[in-house]
Amino acid sequence: MGIYVQYLSSSIIEYLEPLTGNLLTARYADCIFNEEHFLALGGEFKYHTKCLEINWDALDTLKEDPRTTESELQVKRIIDFQVLDGIPIPNEDAKRKMYCVKLKRSLYGLKQSGIMWYNRLSEYLLQKGNSNNDDCPCIFIKRSSTGFCIISVYVDDLNIIGNTQDINEARHNLKAEFEMKDLGKTRFCLGLQIEHLHSGFLVRQSAYVQKLLEKFNMNKAYPNKTPIVVRSLCKEKDIFRPREEGEEILGPEYPYLSLIGALMYFANSTRPNIAFAKTADPSLVGYTVAGYIYDPHNTISQTGFVFLHGGTAISWKSSKQTLVATSTNHSEIIALFEASRECVWLRRMINHIEQSCGIGSTESPTIIYEDNAACITQMQTGYIKSNSTKHIASKLFYPHELQQSGEINILQTKSYDNLADLFTKSLPTSSFERCVKGIGMRLLRDLQASGGDSLNDGPC
Repeated sequence: MGIYVQYLSSSIIEYLEPLTGNLLTARYADCIFNEEHFLALGGEFKYHTKCLEINWDALDTLKEDPRTTESELQVKRIIDFQVLDGIPIPNEDAKRKMYCVKLKRSLYGLKQSGIMWYNRLSEYLLQKGNSNNDDCPCIFIKRSSTGFCIISVYVDDLNIIGNTQDINEARHNLKAEFEMKDLGKTRFCLGLQIEHLHSGFLVRQSAYVQKLLEKFNMNKAYPNKTPIVVRSLCKEKDIFRPREEGEEILGPEYPYLSLIGALMYFANSTRPNIAFAKTADPSLVGYTVAGYIYDPHNTISQTGFVFLHGGTAISWKSSKQTLVATSTNHSEIIALFEASRECVWLRRMINHIEQSCGIGSTESPTIIYEDNAACITQMQTGYIKSNSTKHIASKLFYPHELQQSGEINILQTKSYDNLADLFTKSLPTSSFERCVKGIGMRLLRDLQASGGDSLNDGPC
């Protein structure tokens, strides 16, 4: 009988053959597993309850992490697994590929494991009075006479927000179903470091930044004041120009792609040093801008937008436009279209949380600031069939419909005050620092120097 060892890839597992002591690999095309034959690592197969790591703290958060395999999850669809060497089959003379075993319990690493774990957790939380909806299916909310409790789920990590009484009730309910370990106050979550300040929370990634700098031998480099250099219109001098035919490709001794991937994760997924203030304006506000022909060699423009809630950036985007804009106005319309789509989802998510927690809801339109007057006029009056706009796809005027229905309100702002400029172009140091501060980012040393907040005992 094969003993499962580890999951190697999306289709390969490694197992131990007890008869020979060899480590072998097996392929599972839509997989099979049978507890009578496929033993858990370390001995006889046993049904395990999910073991979770929980953080209960003054921040009212809970962190959960599976301690064992997901072998106890019931499989609700038929999954077949190729019979491994050493498992007896009815006809030894027949080809082993003719037989398979049926999976009754979820094997850790199975591609269905994630949704199976979510279904089990979701079913249990809903039974205990929590609610969620399709706009944010991984957020569960339960109201009580003393307040509310929010449980956010990211794969196998949980965070709970609420008052002490509701947190304790949620902990009791989860412990009744799952094995858990209390870890105290949340200091790390999904690679983020969380600092507990008197004025709010500081979310940063100092450990990740330091690790990244050391990996690429940049830990002693002098930092620039701005992250983007000004592009040159001369193709030969433009450091971002496309690779020319016959140009030398960087070898493995220059881990350029690895560095770019690390920076993309850092910038797009977990933006560091974002300070969340408790007393800030709780309304949702957006800024959008376009960099017309940001890439002069490919005639591609750049879209940038950022949404703030409580004075802190909660959603942002910086990407090349998929359409070739024929004018500055055209590129601004494309950027506003992208921002309005994001705004619709953000409003639904925030409204769900506010209504479920009994703290009101967002009825007023969300203000989106735009610095192009022509773009704003067109979105107020609708589709304009003129020589300069009749070629623009009608779907790009979706913001006009949202403005008519009262979901958004597009207002003009000066380019100087548009915080989305940060995501479309290189800026002077003063403008860059103003935008960074405007979206809620703070330097940790500035908070420490102010003396108004004290950090927790966690690593900095």
